[in-house]
Amino acid sequence: MALLAYKAGGVWSDAGSRISGLLNGLTELSGVTMGESDPNYRVGVMRNDPYYGGGFNTRGFRSEYQDHTAGSENQVRHFVGWFAAGAFAILSACHRQDQPDLQRWQTTNSVFNIRIVERQEKRFPLSRFCYYFQSTAKDSDQWHEAMTECTDDDISIPHDQVRFINGQMAYVFMVYKYAITTDGGNSWTVWDVNDAGNKYSRQLFIKEADVSVDGSGTLILASRSDVTQTTRLHTTDFGHSWK
Repeated sequence: MALLAYKAGGVWSDAGSRISGLLNGLTELSGVTMGESDPNYRVGVMRNDPYYGGGFNTRGFRSEYQDHTAGSENQVRHFVGWFAAGAFAILSACHRQDQPDLQRWQTTNSVFNIRIVERQEKRFPLSRFCYYFQSTAKDSDQWHEAMTECTDDDISIPHDQVRFINGQMAYVFMVYKYAITTDGGNSWTVWDVNDAGNKYSRQLFIKEADVSVDGSGTLILASRSDVTQTTRLHTTDFGHSWK
């Protein structure tokens, strides 16, 4: 297995390409983004692939590392999957350090400040753009994290999606996330369209939000495939929950 990784290094010059190449050729995935690899070129993966050839089974592993458990017969495929997951975690951690700000915007009321900072995170195998929503008391430089939302594209900071309700209350929203503070930005509650169990996961994004000082409000979700198709949700607790 070490030779497998070594050979990949001889074909591809950078770490991201090596991992993607192994995934494409030896698993049904094209990368950590979970796309499908081309069945005409991957080998020994699935029984219905043109070049299945009986699979690799446990070949390449010393006897003490061989796994003969049912469902684990193609051990090379499993090794590549875990190898890629580990590499992704390590490379992502390295690239997240000390990324420069691409954009920065700030607004304020009489009590606290809210700012949005955009940074590019060069995560293997793709980069993405992350928007950090933060708050601090009026005369403080101790910023609190409200929420973070990431996109595949570099877009303008959504100034109009930061809303003060009064001196102590404000809410923000972007793509899939909504966050509310009722204590002057000291703490935030985040609601995410993609939370586990949410029936709207990955299908809809937040198009508009409107919350009042009494805690009532409306959230408009729009379809990713057709923004004219919308769903309205309502809250009576400042958006801690939506129905």
